[in-house]
Amino acid sequence: MDRVWLDAPWPALRLHRADAVVQANAAALAWAQGVGLSPQALCAWPPCEGAQALPDSLVLGPFRVPCTAVAMDDGGLLWLQPAAASEAPSEPSAADQARLVAEALGVGFWSRDLDHGPVHWDAQMFRIHGLDPAQGPPLRGDWVTLCVHPQDRERVAASVRAADLRTEPHDELLFRANDRDGQERWVRSWACRTVRLGRRMAYGMHVDVTERQRAEALRLEKLQLEQLSREKSAFMARMSHDLRTPMNAVLGFTQLMEIDRAEPPSPRQRERLAHIARAGQQMLAHVDALLAIASREVAPAATVPAAGLRVLCVEDNPVNLQLVRELLAMRPAVRLRTAVDGGSGLAAARAEPPDLLLLDLQLPDIDGIEVMHRLRADPATRHCRIVALSADAMPEHIEAALAAGFDDYWTKPIQFDAFLARIDGLVPAAA
Repeated sequence: MDRVWLDAPWPALRLHRADAVVQANAAALAWAQGVGLSPQALCAWPPCEGAQALPDSLVLGPFRVPCTAVAMDDGGLLWLQPAAASEAPSEPSAADQARLVAEALGVGFWSRDLDHGPVHWDAQMFRIHGLDPAQGPPLRGDWVTLCVHPQDRERVAASVRAADLRTEPHDELLFRANDRDGQERWVRSWACRTVRLGRRMAYGMHVDVTERQRAEALRLEKLQLEQLSREKSAFMARMSHDLRTPMNAVLGFTQLMEIDRAEPPSPRQRERLAHIARAGQQMLAHVDALLAIASREVAPAATVPAAGLRVLCVEDNPVNLQLVRELLAMRPAVRLRTAVDGGSGLAAARAEPPDLLLLDLQLPDIDGIEVMHRLRADPATRHCRIVALSADAMPEHIEAALAAGFDDYWTKPIQFDAFLARIDGLVPAAA
């Protein structure tokens, strides 16, 4: 008989009159924990006032709980009916107050039997994960599938299995929950494990920390943008020096030759020097225009929307990469990440699939077409928009790349207006 009531999924108390002991099964302990009732209060002796007869209800803390009694030689068995419990007249208990605080903070509590499977969730747990309380809590093996984002399931399941096997006293997890209305949500979980009456039990809480994660992401993005601004300033200083130094030599020596009285140029030479001077001035004007664009401040993090266009640019040429950075810095709705070779590009795309992947075809480790094929073969990145960004403008090569699986093919040198117009066309689709 003991094995039956101990393993039962319904709360039960076993009364041992000779020893003046009340013993609770795992389901009763889980219910008590869920309503803020301590094991001592649940198993207090005597369970009812005075009479030797078995009661038809018990006052447990602030609750009056109906029960069905089964008489036994050394006492009896009480099957509790917590669903029909009513509050006993009393002042708010510490447990009531703690529960009120937990609800205000959005904390959900859970418990489960590690060996036999009974699971208990409070109402807040169902709200956090968007599940119907009428269906009951998910079984031990199902909650990861129902509640955890596909990209985090393997990690969370492995962590929980390992902690259960080692019966770790405490563990903490941060994971993405399944999307609701297309919004990414984050949940932090704390768990404790213990042994009660020979049964291994786990209990803990979940908290929706989505807003906290978004604030932290914006903070980190601000730091990254500040670092990018510092790197940009240093890069532009070097670029300005490297471009202007040879240009200064070209224009300077041209002027010296034009005004040389010791060896004055012939009329034909003067005509040629004039062409060199005009071309040099035009090139200098182009350099100044590029530097003017690059000198604009990076948009502050506060202006970057939470749901903008996520772009990953995989490019090994630092000048080309900087040009893409400067252009996209003019679009606050775009969040840019970069990678300098195929391997790091694959890792970045799988860690956070972008809305748009700008992919150079000539990379130092893996060619761009192979990178595209690997991303198309991965379910997590299969639907990303992948655009080839290449200086190869041969029509047959463009056709081959599109046939291989690229969504589009943009050529270099980058035409600023056309490039930004294409980006602008993609932002509404990602917002």
